[in-house]
Amino acid sequence: AIGLKSGGSGEKIIDGPDFFNGYGLLDAKGAVDRIKFKQYFEFEIGLNNTQELSIEINNVDSIKFTLAWDDKFNDDMNTEKELFNDLDLKLVSPSGIIYYPWTLDSQNPENLAIRTKEDRLNNLEQVYVAKNQVEAGIWKVLVECFDCKTSQKFSLVSEAFSKVSNNFIGDSLVGYFPFNGNA
Repeated sequence: AIGLKSGGSGEKIIDGPDFFNGYGLLDAKGAVDRIKFKQYFEFEIGLNNTQELSIEINNVDSIKFTLAWDDKFNDDMNTEKELFNDLDLKLVSPSGIIYYPWTLDSQNPENLAIRTKEDRLNNLEQVYVAKNQVEAGIWKVLVECFDCKTSQKFSLVSEAFSKVSNNFIGDSLVGYFPFNGNA
């Protein structure tokens, strides 16, 4: 549910998340549309594995993918890390540019969110590619089980999925966005 809320397309107060607003205002209609138009997928990833999805993207203003998972309580007292299973979301453009999720610096909460590294803190991650950065062609969506103690179920939410046919090749989903040129 939180992935659907954060994957909505509502108005935002800020550019990226912050410690006060989170990911912005709730877009209930956007969340309902994600369910109605099947703009999400649920997967399970094994230990130290990477789930790769390939999707062709053309003629779109921006790209946004949101990853969410129910993490188990980490009762390991010998670690500072609170995540039991740490998944990572990245997008790779047709030219090989890697796009990372929004991350915040808890030591400097006044700083703006950045998109230059993996998120090692949260069980919700969102990668956003702005209009001037979107390339036409085949994009890769990567979900990595970076530091996992067990296999992990997760959800991936994106408007791009509304245009994807469910063609799985091994562990890859191959689809096209927009489908037939319609965004």
